[in-house]
Amino acid sequence: MKPPSFTLPAVVTLALGLAATVAIFTLLDTIVLRPLPFPNAERLVALSSPMPKLNDTWGIARHQLFYYKTNARAIEEMGLYRTGEATLTGDGSTSFAERVKSATVTAGIFDVLGIVPTMYRTKTIEHSENLKQLREQFGALVWNPIPQRTIWAEAAAIRRPVFSFAPESLAARDAWELVNRVQEGLARVG
Repeated sequence: MKPPSFTLPAVVTLALGLAATVAIFTLLDTIVLRPLPFPNAERLVALSSPMPKLNDTWGIARHQLFYYKTNARAIEEMGLYRTGEATLTGDGSTSFAERVKSATVTAGIFDVLGIVPTMYRTKTIEHSENLKQLREQFGALVWNPIPQRTIWAEAAAIRRPVFSFAPESLAARDAWELVNRVQEGLARVG
């Protein structure tokens, strides 16, 4: 039988080894193994241009988008985006100003990342059937719809974004869900 002075260091060494293995796998799973939250994620690529004199890498410019779409045979669809920050003021005053993350995107980005049905009426059979047909035809490309809600019109009537007009509303939640999904995908692609 081994003395306790041998058992304690052996158990601690095994525990540290197991903890390190779990930490490394979790990191690897999050960064490398887990797929992007988009359909056909394995087909998504990010293009960039090296800038050796600046020791940096930049994304492609708008004029390059046209060139690639015209000449690259292996590219089915393309979209450009630029992330940043914006100030939401709604009515133009600073009393409601809120700094938010933003992304400027081209129309092709939703063709690449997915389809977002808007002004969806949850209580109509017609809209439910349309959503069902979209999902049958396009599968996982169809994101959760943004339902039509009265609060959208109320916020627009006083020229304020729904985020500042009613930040706790279902409409604001739906919109933030969309914003966060796009930002998450853009961050993971680029």
